[in-house]
Amino acid sequence: MATATNLTVKKYDGTTDVTYTLISGAPGDKLPAIWRNEAFDAIAGNRPVFTVLSKKIQNGGNKRLVEAKLQMPELYTDTTTGVTSVRLKDVISLPFTLDLSGKDVTHQECVAQFLNLMNSPAMRVVLVSGFAPV
Repeated sequence: MATATNLTVKKYDGTTDVTYTLISGAPGDKLPAIWRNEAFDAIAGNRPVFTVLSKKIQNGGNKRLVEAKLQMPELYTDTTTGVTSVRLKDVISLPFTLDLSGKDVTHQECVAQFLNLMNSPAMRVVLVSGFAPV
């Protein structure tokens, strides 16, 4: 089981770090751990939020469902009032099933290859454009 801690990742430019600060660890099954990019904006409700929860799959034997979600707001400032608001939010979510009956080495390889596939140039284009390869 992972220990809840702050998460530091690279921004789109590939060199700049961005930190998602731990807001709360998962208080139990079916409840999310929550991180927020505190440096993004002065208003907490305008900041990107990353959540992860896990739960046992009903009648799934030894299987668990893990759901990760990132909500990335796009901000705009009203030039008349100077008020900054959220214009829209991109949401990327990922549910996946992990069969705890399997070996750790299988889980490690599956996760490594999946994350590397999602980090490939082709998949980055898919995620940015919203269209699958043709």
